[in-house]
Amino acid sequence: MTSAKTIRHIRALRAQGCSVADIHLITGVCADTIRGILTAPADTTPVSSPCEHPDPMDALFDPICERTTVMSANHNPADANGASLLLVPPILIVATHMGGLLATPMQTDAERQRRRIETVCGQCGDSDTVVATCRTWGELDLELMALAGDGWADDALIDIAEQAALRYCPQVDEETVGELAARLCARAAQWWDDNDTWEDEA
Repeated sequence: MTSAKTIRHIRALRAQGCSVADIHLITGVCADTIRGILTAPADTTPVSSPCEHPDPMDALFDPICERTTVMSANHNPADANGASLLLVPPILIVATHMGGLLATPMQTDAERQRRRIETVCGQCGDSDTVVATCRTWGELDLELMALAGDGWADDALIDIAEQAALRYCPQVDEETVGELAARLCARAAQWWDDNDTWEDEA
């Protein structure tokens, strides 16, 4: 059963213009549950009773909901998911064949650039891979959150966000970058919790 705090968070994100996919990435709640919460009348949505165990997601995401609401009112004038905040130029997020992650500005001939990036290395037989193309801050937000959910280190993702804000989208303020960094840390921590396979070593 979804807790009252998580339900309020989901509705607040929706009110700010976030799609179901965006809300799923931010909260980790499954899409069908989100749709049910958004379509149910406010006074009939099932919530957990006070005697039930609290939703562990509340500790991670409820403060973020509050910060996001404040920023929407006081900071960037663009829509809440960053669709109006263009990256100039757009950027490609590249997973290197050495295991790193970086962002590079998109060139005029993007397809030729992609082929060059993904050229097989003559020494190791592997290649870099373009994992995402981002034209707006909102797209970058979603892609970085998805990568955090796939197990990429949060420090590399935060570096990309900070670089993008500084070089390609200067209208994004520091607080917005900090809010994204907090969500990336939370998502990366959740990935480690979900994939913790430590075994006793004899």
